[in-house]
Amino acid sequence: MSVDTTSPKPHIPYYPAYLSEGKIWYITYYALNPYTNHLQMKRIKVNRIKSIPERRKFARNLVREINQKLESGWNPFIEETKAKHFHTLLSAIETYKKAKYKELEENSIRSYDSFLKKLSDYVEKKDKNMYCMSFDKSKASDFILSIKEDPKIGNRTYNNHLNFYQTFFEWMKAVNYVSLNPFTGIPKVSRRKIKKTRTMLSREDLREMVEWLSIEHPRFLAASMLMYYCFLRNDDLCHLKPSSFDMEKKLLFIHGYETKNDNDSYRVIPKALEKYLPALNIENTPKEWYIFSQKNYAFTAGPTPLNSRYFSKYWSDKLRPALDFPMSLQFYSLKDTGITNLMADGISPAYIQGQADHSSLEITNKYIHSRTPEGFLQIRELAKEII
Repeated sequence: MSVDTTSPKPHIPYYPAYLSEGKIWYITYYALNPYTNHLQMKRIKVNRIKSIPERRKFARNLVREINQKLESGWNPFIEETKAKHFHTLLSAIETYKKAKYKELEENSIRSYDSFLKKLSDYVEKKDKNMYCMSFDKSKASDFILSIKEDPKIGNRTYNNHLNFYQTFFEWMKAVNYVSLNPFTGIPKVSRRKIKKTRTMLSREDLREMVEWLSIEHPRFLAASMLMYYCFLRNDDLCHLKPSSFDMEKKLLFIHGYETKNDNDSYRVIPKALEKYLPALNIENTPKEWYIFSQKNYAFTAGPTPLNSRYFSKYWSDKLRPALDFPMSLQFYSLKDTGITNLMADGISPAYIQGQADHSSLEITNKYIHSRTPEGFLQIRELAKEII
């Protein structure tokens, strides 16, 4: 009996088993091989039983059992491999979200969603029923090339995407969705080609910003000056509480669990910063409240921390259009500008290193300013007024 196996027959997932009697007795059947999408023959030799009546009885029972399994959806090729390989990639992505998102912070979830949406969009465009094992090296290369060719994505962002997809498919390997990571071996952009560009605010830009915010939003001005003079990150601002401020010693304490490098740090409060702090009404804020809490651009205090994106969103939605700042000037530009200007003000780079809470193999005295009176005084006294 011949069976046409040359063309895909997704509507015929199998051809029933039948017994062939001769010098060698075989049970033959065809099943859809999901790797090729073709019907492929399977044979079972049944010569081992010497009694012909007993062999025939055994073979017919086995034929009936195989056909019942085929009719119920059983596939021997899937059984021979890891069954999860034949889950759809889109369903695996959803499983990943359920497994991983409960471990992540809100900002990380937002980033993961962005990465996974691009992968999901690609899969849906190609084949929404694509198996996990079908996303091979060729498709991975094609997909990541589309990311690289996006004019909105720079070299650093491309590397971040590649890192994520390599990590995602390592998880896929660990839970048996795939045997190989299709992104392994795809090269990143060389660090030499990645230049971290920093756009600074000019002194005139700073004056315009201070004048506008003094009228429009004194609380946001205070947040901006904390970033400018104390080099805080968005997340640092979100976790500030009244207890963070030691106005007697003129220090600002940042808990290690809130920082990028997990280290506790103190930042000197320069005299130039003090005049902006009354807008925060720190002394009348409950001790356990967060200085910045409300999500409606009010930036008032409350019992829950503000999402760090709101600082950048206010800058982009309100301040930048009002002052006609270019897109290259971001909220976090205040930190880089503050570091640059503090050095121009004549403060020792070693003390600025401590104030910024930077760390590297080359620099070991990260907190020198908080231990050295000279560093404290330089930052306290030499940091200049903007207006």
